[in-house]
Amino acid sequence: MHIHRRIIVSLSLMALLVPLCAAAGGTTARAAANADTKTSCVYTQHSISGLARFSSLIGRDVTCAVVFNDVATNWTDWANPWILGGNDPNVRWAGWAAAKPGRSLVITQSLVPTGIDPDWRALGASGAYDQHIRDWAAALVAGGLGSSIIRLGHEANGDWYYDSIGTTSSDFASWAAYWAHFVQVARAVPGAHFTFDWTVNAGYRRIPFDSYYPGDDVVDIIGIDQYDGIAYAPSPAPATPAARWAGILAAKDGLGELMAYATAHGKPLSLPEWGLMVAGSAGGTGGGDDGYYVDQIANIVRTHVVAYQGLWELDDSTSPLSLETNPAALARYKLHFGDQGDALPVHAATVAPAGTAGTAGGNAGTTAPPAAAPPASAPTAPSSATPGATPVSRTGIASWVSATKVIKGHKVRISVKLTAAGHPLSGQRVSLQRLMGKRWLSVQTLRSDKAGHASTVRTVTGTATYRLRFAGTVRQQPAQTRAFRLGLRSVKAG
Repeated sequence: MHIHRRIIVSLSLMALLVPLCAAAGGTTARAAANADTKTSCVYTQHSISGLARFSSLIGRDVTCAVVFNDVATNWTDWANPWILGGNDPNVRWAGWAAAKPGRSLVITQSLVPTGIDPDWRALGASGAYDQHIRDWAAALVAGGLGSSIIRLGHEANGDWYYDSIGTTSSDFASWAAYWAHFVQVARAVPGAHFTFDWTVNAGYRRIPFDSYYPGDDVVDIIGIDQYDGIAYAPSPAPATPAARWAGILAAKDGLGELMAYATAHGKPLSLPEWGLMVAGSAGGTGGGDDGYYVDQIANIVRTHVVAYQGLWELDDSTSPLSLETNPAALARYKLHFGDQGDALPVHAATVAPAGTAGTAGGNAGTTAPPAAAPPASAPTAPSSATPGATPVSRTGIASWVSATKVIKGHKVRISVKLTAAGHPLSGQRVSLQRLMGKRWLSVQTLRSDKAGHASTVRTVTGTATYRLRFAGTVRQQPAQTRAFRLGLRSVKAG
């Protein structure tokens, strides 16, 4: 949307994860091809209090926020994102993210500040801005945001941002080359574990994705900003919500084609910006208080490989609308993304490749173009593991625990090793999650070293059920998990 936005050894745990396929040779992309985390994010005009209010509205603590660092006018400001500090506590997003385990940011980041050399695409690709990129990455790492999702040069197929892909095939190629170079430079900064999202605007300018796609080795997530309207409105405008959704899916270089493109490239999908539009806007295709649209977005999230989605929660006189003021859509959002929502990770199940769309909430869906490849099937994990035994079946995860009860306040080391075909997997992420009620909440993300090992030390505060979740990598199996339970041991008096 083109709007300017301002735990030592009381217990040891070792889990061995054995994906069925080896990592893709020569591929360095950080995110898993089946990173089906289905994280729910929200944009609240950079207001922390607004996010808290929205959390209360839907009855669930929102732990992911979409923010923007895309209006800097010079390299100094560009390389020192405002979200890292400031005097107003309502916009100190780095502090918000660090204040509670499991919180994360999706940072929308421009490729350059505004108003620089018009030949910036080619200059960037040649390495002219490398030090600025290093400074930017180091600042985020120092601010505790080194594992954020970065929406780099978002909506570049549009013509409203300075860092767009330009207007010629040469511009497109230079833009893609700079995007790829940017990622390579940023990844080399110590402590940087960013996930890079290549996000397009739905159906705008109808420029083929291949002409400005930076490459599978640098793109981690493929995303699309899709509001409840059609970029090029048909005449007459769709008369029903179902017809409007069919038009959204069928649009040239739009949602349906982008979903198929993500599957073809083995990447998870994202919907970084989605939301309502004023009834009759967008050439008469805006849906207003459209619960059907919310159902269909939730259906994609629930039934496909989706890294995250970001609701645009903001009223604007000409385009998006907040759920807070649209009761029908709000009710559907609560059903799908509120507490115990059916599109949250613990409830949702991936059953289709990213190139198709089915039904949601009993509504008849419209099928998008067929996916280029079907998703891999997740193996069935054994129901238990013998302590100290070596796993013999290649089922995904086997784990063992040397003790199950510890004294409250003692520290616990949790370790994990990742291998594929007997070889260690380095640089891979494993999520440590805790069961809260009926929902798994992320506690910490671990990353494997060159030997495939990762570990963390935590203080035991009570009996709880945890799990380790490995999301896989390119050409590997979908997400696999192994749960375990830690109990408290009583201390004898005297």
